[in-house]
Amino acid sequence: MPAPADNPLLLRFGPFQLDVQACELRKGETLLHLAPQPCKVLALLASRPHKVFTRQEIQREIWGVETFVDFEQGLNVAIKQIRSALCDDAETPRYIETLPRRGYRFVGSITAPSPPSESGKQGSGIVESAEWPVAARGALRRLLWKFAAGLVLAGVAALLLWLNADKLRARIFATPRSIDIHSVAVLPFKNLSKDTEQEYFVDGMTDELITDLAKFGNLRVISHTSVERYKAVKPSLPEIARALGVDAVLEGSVMRSGDHVRVTAQLIRAANDEHIWAQSYDRNLVDALAVQGDIAQDIAKQIRVQATPEGRARKANLPLPNFEAQDAYMRGRYEWNKRTPQGLLRARAFFRQALDRNPNYALAWVGVADTEYLLSSFGYDMVPPREGMPRAKAAAQRALELDGNLGEAHASLAVVTWAYDWNWPAAESEYKRALELNPSYASAHHFYGIGLASQGRFEESIAEQKHALELDPLSRIISVQLGRMLWYARRYDEAAVSLRKIVELEPDFVPGHMMLGMVAMSAGYDDEALRQLRRARELAPDSTFALMNLARAYVRSGQRQPTLAALQELRQIAKERYVPAYQFAIVYAELGEANAAFRWLDKAVEEPSAIIMLIKVDPIFDALRGDPRFGDVVKRVGPR
Repeated sequence: MPAPADNPLLLRFGPFQLDVQACELRKGETLLHLAPQPCKVLALLASRPHKVFTRQEIQREIWGVETFVDFEQGLNVAIKQIRSALCDDAETPRYIETLPRRGYRFVGSITAPSPPSESGKQGSGIVESAEWPVAARGALRRLLWKFAAGLVLAGVAALLLWLNADKLRARIFATPRSIDIHSVAVLPFKNLSKDTEQEYFVDGMTDELITDLAKFGNLRVISHTSVERYKAVKPSLPEIARALGVDAVLEGSVMRSGDHVRVTAQLIRAANDEHIWAQSYDRNLVDALAVQGDIAQDIAKQIRVQATPEGRARKANLPLPNFEAQDAYMRGRYEWNKRTPQGLLRARAFFRQALDRNPNYALAWVGVADTEYLLSSFGYDMVPPREGMPRAKAAAQRALELDGNLGEAHASLAVVTWAYDWNWPAAESEYKRALELNPSYASAHHFYGIGLASQGRFEESIAEQKHALELDPLSRIISVQLGRMLWYARRYDEAAVSLRKIVELEPDFVPGHMMLGMVAMSAGYDDEALRQLRRARELAPDSTFALMNLARAYVRSGQRQPTLAALQELRQIAKERYVPAYQFAIVYAELGEANAAFRWLDKAVEEPSAIIMLIKVDPIFDALRGDPRFGDVVKRVGPR
């Protein structure tokens, strides 16, 4: 960094130094992160301390009168970033003061290099200045016009080049506005309504925007579960981009007041905090839920991506559901994303409410299908599969009747066709169609990977789970499922390494402990298995799946009495609610009571569920594989 005597464009205030030429802000010797646009705004304000700059003056000096971004949003963001870098407070400002309905001014004291002495030498001290030296201000203005020049039409650039402008200016003018973005993360939008009851509304808009952007086939969009954790804690954008592996980040806010909604959004190239695009949208409440489609289209124009033909046709042909239906649907997805038993029950009620308002709402039917499947799937086991699976299938089919190009509906039908009909060829066809329509749908890759594993296609299965993780890199459940796929492939050491990372990062995540305990059991580490499965049981005392696996671990560690006690507890629970038959079969198999195990396994085959579809490969059934009767059971598992 040049010494002050060598740099007339060095501003000092408090502990900070701003090098306008290099666009660098330092605190002492520490270089602070400040994007180019906020840096220019800070330089402009600090060049005339105590002068009030109107928003129009700032626009003219920094953005230029012809700008392709939403200036109001861009300036708000710039001021916010400046205050963050300076640790300034809008209420009691030390540097940047907001004057309502007027503009902004710099209220700090600037120290600058002293002017030359009469002998022509630089003075040895610095002088307090209410205003920056005139020569420096003129230099700053010329520099700001250089920055603004990048927005002038290509013809002006050509003229300046003809006049032999310097290389730096030529490079700025010649730079095309093509934007190379291949992946994006939509961060949870902020709720500015000061009403916590509106969180579902804001989360729903974020979720729908992710879905709409995912329709652009050549754009990778990070799934909801990975971005959700940035709702409460938000590191810097470059850190988020590195964690999620994306080129750009979209962030914004929602203000809902009465019948009016204002949505702001901005797209930022995360590596250097460059603002690519920003816009504000004002809507009546009835029209507000369509705004995410407008945002997606505007972003697509900026980064030059194209929707798939199916996506364009779907957008053109499908009428929007009424507000009441959309509102109930968003409440349902808000509850569904919690992935708790209570949340799923509430989600089902909201989805049904949406369909009461609009029976032809395809996405609400998908919500019903997804919820019914999870409620009757192993791990939750809240509804017998013979009750929940047919409802899930019927809902997915109805969604496809209403919208045949809805990728989410094809994925929902695929998983039920696999888990309930046990028809893998038909399920795989549906998965492939779902991914053609929505290649960024992480859940489709995730469930497709499980289906592939059930057919012994382990390498393809693991590849699909890894692809799902690329789309949803912070998803705990997909990370666990990758460990499960490695377990199915009998790659126990790799599975254990992967799962230990999850347990260390998420010490209260039940599936992580459960899966690590099951892998340890298969690998012969009985003490580790018992430790992990005890922890899973402590965290999920109502889970019969956790109880069943703990009973197995007791057998492996030679503790028969606790196993019998766990078995008795399963019987008691079964008197009050549904307990899958396969859980009894597995415990009896571990105890070496083959006849009892096969009696229960015969019942399990009559309860169509995903766990039975995995019988050919799942190590959980290894205790039964040596018995000739096991082959007969496997033959009974197929399309029905």
